[in-house]
Amino acid sequence: MIGKFNKVTFLIVILLTTMAPMAASSSKSKPNIGDAFRLLEKNLVTYRLYNDSIFRDMNDEEWVDMMDRRAACFRKMYRENNQAIDGVTHYFSQKDARIPNASYDSLFVCVQRAFQVFDMDNYLVEHFAQMLLPHYEAMQDTSHLMPLYHIAGVCNAEISRFSDPEAGKLAKKYYERNMAMADCLDRLSMNCSNVVMVDFMNYCYMLPSLGYVSASEAYNATMRFENVLDRYKSSLSEKGRKRAESFLDKIKRTSVRLHLDNHVNSHEDSIAIDKFYQMSPFRHSSLADQKNAVDSVFFYFTKTRREEMDIAEADREVARLTDQLFSLCEQQDSIDEFDIQLLCNVLNMSIELMDSNDKVHMDTRRLRVTKLCVRLVDQIHRAYIKRDPFFFESMLGKMACQQSVFRYLPDDKKIDFMMELAVRAQIGTLLHVGSVEHIARMLFDDLLDRCPEQFLGIMGMNSVEELKANRAMLANWIGTAAAFHDIGKIGLAPIITNDFRRLTPREVKQSRLHPEMALRYFGVAPLFEQFKDISLGHHKWYNGKGGYPDSFDNTKSPWRSFIDLVVICDCLDAATDNLSRNYRKSKTLYDVLPEFVKDAGTRYNPVMVKAIVGDKDLCEKLERALTSYRYELLKQVRDKFIK
Repeated sequence: MIGKFNKVTFLIVILLTTMAPMAASSSKSKPNIGDAFRLLEKNLVTYRLYNDSIFRDMNDEEWVDMMDRRAACFRKMYRENNQAIDGVTHYFSQKDARIPNASYDSLFVCVQRAFQVFDMDNYLVEHFAQMLLPHYEAMQDTSHLMPLYHIAGVCNAEISRFSDPEAGKLAKKYYERNMAMADCLDRLSMNCSNVVMVDFMNYCYMLPSLGYVSASEAYNATMRFENVLDRYKSSLSEKGRKRAESFLDKIKRTSVRLHLDNHVNSHEDSIAIDKFYQMSPFRHSSLADQKNAVDSVFFYFTKTRREEMDIAEADREVARLTDQLFSLCEQQDSIDEFDIQLLCNVLNMSIELMDSNDKVHMDTRRLRVTKLCVRLVDQIHRAYIKRDPFFFESMLGKMACQQSVFRYLPDDKKIDFMMELAVRAQIGTLLHVGSVEHIARMLFDDLLDRCPEQFLGIMGMNSVEELKANRAMLANWIGTAAAFHDIGKIGLAPIITNDFRRLTPREVKQSRLHPEMALRYFGVAPLFEQFKDISLGHHKWYNGKGGYPDSFDNTKSPWRSFIDLVVICDCLDAATDNLSRNYRKSKTLYDVLPEFVKDAGTRYNPVMVKAIVGDKDLCEKLERALTSYRYELLKQVRDKFIK
């Protein structure tokens, strides 16, 4: 009996010991929020240092080795970051849990630091801010709410740069909430009063430049800003007052140009632009009064748009000033993203004035724009991003679809210019499309012999003999189309495409827009239009019943067989990529082929899959392309775009 009791006791002890860790792990205990954010900060610094290293001077062997180490490091930090983010997110997402106020305050401090000090990615900061807002709104805690509205406003404004209009509307809402506190500015803390001033600036300057605030709305807000500053300047610190005055001066200097660049939607907007011009420092000044070359360019641009200055004279002087500004940047030891913004703005104004000057010969226009684009790309490659990668990447995406620029570039320069912007924005994407291009050319050449009937009808070629007679031209076409299949990713935030951590549902939704976002790049010139079906279809299933976007029917496209080919090439490269897909372990070709066979007829063209799987020599060539060639491609990208 004693022995039995001891045995039962022993079993109970073992059972309780086993269950204790399970019970502990099932409860959502409070994570160390500070440690989680410190890890995210450390990893983000490493992440950006590695990305900066891509453009540093080193030999090929060192560079390829660095890219290998970069990939391994990114895979490790991807796992670490997800664990840290999940711990905080799960804790604050508990239903019916009494989370202490101190926990919310701890997360608030970390979110503020993430926003102010080390510029964590905007999607993630906004994600955590949304966890805090309901808590402080329920408490009506202004001292926490106002900084959070500012943080959420700025993050959403930056997110809106990547074709997310809902984010722009949210930014406007959050700024307006802080601006509504202007009437009690003297009763706010210094931090909150500064937030009010900054958000007036954001509302009147940033949001109009993004197209979310009209000229009339901006004018009314500017007048209110000026009245608030006059009324409460004595209660502001000297630093805060000077900052607010500089904000107001910047709004007055730039508003006419900002709103003339955007579509004028109403009579009220036209009146507002006139009123902005009346308060502009350019209205009652002469060119001699301008402080610098940038002021002078704005002066000429504003005066000519108001038909107060001769176009030919303004064009001639702005061309000279544009050359001067580029030369100044070229002479500096280093430049940052804001210097690039200045060059982009001046380039666009210079082209717009040139467009209005019918005395400039077309050959002269082409030469002028081509030279400026080459100089701009040179500066983009040497730019050091000191604060805001979102802003920089969105600027490159915007430049890559400027019709005014592409109108004057020769066809070969159009492709080069777009690719130059792509490599600086997202080298991982460029390596991927380069690999897909190589595989597409190789597969097409082989499949044209093994199953030529798959390509009948392409470009009106209805016989196998005609297809084979144009083999080189068709291989070049599919290679170029494959190189552009992911061009829409230039318009996505880099944090989405580089996978610093798991994507939020909002980011997944945004990333799935990239096939359609390609249309704005293909629309800049007729040269690119022919490739749009490949981009729209490269995430569609062969049977048309799955994939995205829903708006495109790949089964009815005249380019269907080429779409099918690029889908296979895209999936092959993505699945075997060991350099740019840090969110999962790469596979071998022979891991992937059974998946192709399994999904043949639904996701993949069954004839093409059968031809590939049944050709041992082709599989060996594919394996080399997906392994050793990836490193050769690295060197090609470096030689062409980075050295």
